[in-house]
Amino acid sequence: MEALALERFQYIANKINFKPASALEIGPGAGFVLKKFKENGINKAVALDIVDSLYPEVKKAGVEIVLSSADNMACIPDKSYDLIVSWSALEHIPNPRMVYDECLRILKPGGYLYLHFGPLYYSPWGYHHYSVLNCPYLHLLFPEQLIHNHARKIKGEDYKGYLPWTNGCDLDEYQFLKKGLSYEYILESYNSGYDMYSVSMISRYPEIFKSKNVSFESFFVDWIQVGIIRKP
Repeated sequence: MEALALERFQYIANKINFKPASALEIGPGAGFVLKKFKENGINKAVALDIVDSLYPEVKKAGVEIVLSSADNMACIPDKSYDLIVSWSALEHIPNPRMVYDECLRILKPGGYLYLHFGPLYYSPWGYHHYSVLNCPYLHLLFPEQLIHNHARKIKGEDYKGYLPWTNGCDLDEYQFLKKGLSYEYILESYNSGYDMYSVSMISRYPEIFKSKNVSFESFFVDWIQVGIIRKP
């Protein structure tokens, strides 16, 4: 966790051209990324999540926790943070557009918003079931209850921890990230990653994939990254 946190901290530090005084991370997990920011002189580092999963050493470093849903951060005033970041969280939140709008609202002028999330639901590993069965598109090929029964059989009664809930959004439902920004904001970067290694499953069971009624690209786009600047 320390190594991954350092990698993420360095990536953001190299991406922005200012030293933020305040940072908010959505879905921070154990909180080690924010700990890195505190260790590098940031004044205010805040974790926002629906549960408190911060490790003791993270809290000891001065990282604060706000218990709130990310799609309604009414507890946070407008223009509160210089930097807002999130990794692997947006695909787990029911209303990603609302999260995005809230992030734009609480971002300070001159601030930077960075979101990186995935696997997306219709991509090969979109059900986040890696430890249950190493089969791409498992959630599209079999009924959900069958997957749960299998997970219970091999993992025991704690199986739910191995099947994280995801929002089920297809690629088109994230198009708001690329358009519709007001004049106050600049789309600094937008990237997506493709997983093409499982295409044989689509050619083997074409009718199943056709029945999903989503864009063909949704079956391949694995992750999305977006960077937004709020004009000073």
